[in-house]
Amino acid sequence: MGNTVLKNFRRMGFGGQVYGVHPRESEVEGITCYASIGDVPQPVQTAVIALRRELIAGALAEAGVEAAVVFASGFGETAEGRQLDIEVRAVADD
Repeated sequence: MGNTVLKNFRRMGFGGQVYGVHPRESEVEGITCYASIGDVPQPVQTAVIALRRELIAGALAEAGVEAAVVFASGFGETAEGRQLDIEVRAVADD
């Protein structure tokens, strides 16, 4: 999903700065990637986060942005998912 988002930014001619974050790749879809959100030049206005559901709250907290778009699933189907949803909402509210 993250790869598709980066590809669409480029394809649609987005004029703003786009940074990728990937723990093992230095470039994805021609866009420079950093190992973690903390390594990205600041400030970042909006984060697009595409990770496994159990990693979302931590990534959102580390991003420290005012706005985020999250691509993840599995929050409402199980008790564990509902608890993760509560954690993500708490981070977002902060």
